[in-house]
Amino acid sequence: MRTRDVPARTVLTEQRHVTMSELGWTAEASARLGAVADRHGGPAGPRFVVFHSRVGEDLPGVVEVCVPVHAGRVDVTTAAVRTEPAHREAYLPVAAGHFEPPRILTVCDVALPYH
Repeated sequence: MRTRDVPARTVLTEQRHVTMSELGWTAEASARLGAVADRHGGPAGPRFVVFHSRVGEDLPGVVEVCVPVHAGRVDVTTAAVRTEPAHREAYLPVAAGHFEPPRILTVCDVALPYH
């Protein structure tokens, strides 16, 4: 687990309650948000996924996909936008092959104690 200071940032966001078998939605959301970011000056950083709660096969959890964008460049009628305040976060860098289900769940298991 690593930590870093994150400055305030604007992110495009999609959030859902999903079960483990529905986590493929994160790839679809990433593609949609990436396309919106591309139309508005491009991403301002790498996409990230926030697991707000545990996700299981029979237990839907809250999962959020985010793509940082340049503040003020996105038409808020095209996608949900929120501003994250500056904060310190614990994170795990995830290789491309581990970002998609079911491998992402091993990452979640490591990160859960820090939630």
